[in-house]
Amino acid sequence: MELTVALAGNAPPEKLGGLDPCLASRLFSGVVSCVRAPERTARVEILSRLARQAQADVPEDIVRLIATQIQEDMRKMTGALRKVIAYARVSGHAIDKNLAGEVLSQLGVDAA
Repeated sequence: MELTVALAGNAPPEKLGGLDPCLASRLFSGVVSCVRAPERTARVEILSRLARQAQADVPEDIVRLIATQIQEDMRKMTGALRKVIAYARVSGHAIDKNLAGEVLSQLGVDAA
């Protein structure tokens, strides 16, 4: 039986301080890869799929707005969509640019 362990972090092993030398050696001997944020089209698809899974009627322009305004942090991007959907459901408002802009501004994102 073979065991594979995957570790994820926001810095490569050589930039992590305070590692035990044996652990550092193990990390350096594995495959280290940098995963970049997906392109805009992939971000739009991720958000569209998330909206469908949530059974929410999110207009395509709102999906594109969120995907354009939040590019580097996928958790923040998907969280923004979830918050837009939740706010619309709780408030009874339709999802539109004003609602999305309000939620994005609460997250510190300019809705342009």
